[in-house]
Amino acid sequence: MNNKHIAAVDIGTSKTVTVVGERTDSGLIRIIGYGQAPSLGVSRGDVLSIQKALDSVNATIKAVNEQIENYPGIEGRYIRDVYVGISGQHVRCGDGCVRRIRTSPDSLITMEEINAMIEDAGNQEGEASGEETIHIIPQYYNVGEAMGQTDPLGMLGDEIEGYYRILSCKAFSAKNLRLVIKRAGLKMEKFILNAAASAEAVLTDDEKEIGVVSLDIGEGTADLAIYHDNILRYAAVIPFAGKSITEDIRQICGVSLKNAELMKRQHGICLSEFASDKTIGILGSNGEPIKKVPCKLLSCVIEARIGEIIATAKYLIDNTPYKDKLLAGMVLTGGTSRLPLIENMAKCITGMETVRRAVPDSGIIARNSVDEIFRPEASTAVGLIIKGFGMETGGYGENNDDEEDKFDRDLFGEKIEPEKEERPQQGPKKRGFIKDLKAGMKKFFDENEEDNKS
Repeated sequence: MNNKHIAAVDIGTSKTVTVVGERTDSGLIRIIGYGQAPSLGVSRGDVLSIQKALDSVNATIKAVNEQIENYPGIEGRYIRDVYVGISGQHVRCGDGCVRRIRTSPDSLITMEEINAMIEDAGNQEGEASGEETIHIIPQYYNVGEAMGQTDPLGMLGDEIEGYYRILSCKAFSAKNLRLVIKRAGLKMEKFILNAAASAEAVLTDDEKEIGVVSLDIGEGTADLAIYHDNILRYAAVIPFAGKSITEDIRQICGVSLKNAELMKRQHGICLSEFASDKTIGILGSNGEPIKKVPCKLLSCVIEARIGEIIATAKYLIDNTPYKDKLLAGMVLTGGTSRLPLIENMAKCITGMETVRRAVPDSGIIARNSVDEIFRPEASTAVGLIIKGFGMETGGYGENNDDEEDKFDRDLFGEKIEPEKEERPQQGPKKRGFIKDLKAGMKKFFDENEEDNKS
């Protein structure tokens, strides 16, 4: 892929988005194409129906191609290569450790050596689990007596020990996503975890340095990411979000899903004590009111479910070594973060002094980008573009299984000859078995899944 344009696809529970970004001469990223369609065949981030999901993707591709076909510098060309977001309730965050006695201790540590250790981290548990590695993220290295090094390149030492955070998902989730992308006539560059993508779109460098948690509350899932010292330290997916709120409203208030969604968007707030004493009139097909729902009841339903989501996030945070290191607090994004007073609830439940809502920005998005991206719902899609531009090809263990094309290609599938572009060294491309989260966490999610099924 060239360094001028990048495309990405985000197949979410409620919407599918295809987006195209351009790097400007000033180094900013301008989003020049944004296509959105309702998601079909997707549940909690997992693709269940290939054909239905494909229909959604094709609709967004058509919309984006129409937007960019006359754009200066890319007239008449259509997107082919894409970065793809991945989420789902089966995303796992595990640990890896690799220790090597160096055969040439007087030589400097090379990138080849570092990449080989990352590959070993992905292989150490084997490939029999039905899980696939998405990212292998170095946390720190011990080189001889030098402990806690984030960049061992060029150092000397008799031995090197690396510690890694390994993010994975169920293999069937990755397989189904690949099939959708392939049948859409696209070539997948790499998977990018949605939690990392949305965090990239809304967090500042200062926040990532001093410690922050990003919580993207979408429709099917809530994606959590913890950063400290500019490194992604932990990520998780909470398997209930905005759609669960709508379903709760439908059942408790006795209205249709359509009306439940409208009530949530137009009248819902997160703290029932601040709700109006008025009632909401539900109109029938003849335009006459057929039911009245108290605003207090609506807000009580929303408060209960939002409280559960944020309490689950707190539980996850408290079970990491970084719970007392998040000096920048929490950043909320995603469509459900639009609910009024959600920051107040998050402060109350987490005990954090700083909680803010955010739309894509991160200091590098050009203000003359398409209007659709400056919404919390667009954080993941925009973050995929930012991560795509920043993705290095030497490390982190991202997947790219498509070996049919040995040439690099740009966004539109046109070949970039090797002699015309200096290509960085390739990193590992491995799938591996990732051990499950701690027994307590597994039990926690299993119980929640059973509750949601019942």
